[in-house]
Amino acid sequence: MPMPVALPARIPAKALPRGADSHAQPLMTDPALVLVVDDNNGVRNCLQDLLEVSGYRVKAYMSAEDCLAGLSPDAKCLITDMRMPGMDGLALQAELATRKIDLPVIIITGHGNLAMVLRGFRGGALDVLEKPFDVAEILGAVRRAVAISLDADNTRAGETWAQQQLALLSPREHRVFDELVAGRTSKDAAFTLGISPRTIEIHRRNIRRKLKVRSLAQMTRIACAAPLAAAC
Repeated sequence: MPMPVALPARIPAKALPRGADSHAQPLMTDPALVLVVDDNNGVRNCLQDLLEVSGYRVKAYMSAEDCLAGLSPDAKCLITDMRMPGMDGLALQAELATRKIDLPVIIITGHGNLAMVLRGFRGGALDVLEKPFDVAEILGAVRRAVAISLDADNTRAGETWAQQQLALLSPREHRVFDELVAGRTSKDAAFTLGISPRTIEIHRRNIRRKLKVRSLAQMTRIACAAPLAAAC
């Protein structure tokens, strides 16, 4: 049977169920940081112990206001109670969206009704879990949230790299680059830009040298990694 999270007891390592390590954090250089927000000391301590035993770093807060004041930019997941004094979990989720902070949110609740659960999902929550939840359930949700964050980090890193590469090109080279990755021939690109096909080929060689690429496919990879890439 699933193992409910014991409240308000703290969780020693030996309390983890067999197979719980299969829900440990995704492989990465440093442990992922998970934020926990709950005004209930027992729940907060319980979650912190469980996550730390599972290999995560944890910052725990008694209130949404405290969390926002100390928000860590390297956090990969937020677990928040739905009902709390002051700002509740749904308001915290909305505030993160207002600040354009793309952080996967898991909402936990012991009092949730259907309307509140729907509000959580419509606000972008990855999951809404009812107390008491079992260990595998909460760890599985956290693992999915961290994987989503790492995916987003990789996408942003790729965008930054592509922007740095394209910044090496002159304005004219950039226009030629756009024509080539759009699939146009040198002749068509020359007609569009009002220059000769020979000049297009000169620019193509310069583009390849600056970007350190050998093929159109490699050029297209850079174009597709750039934000708002029209060619893809």
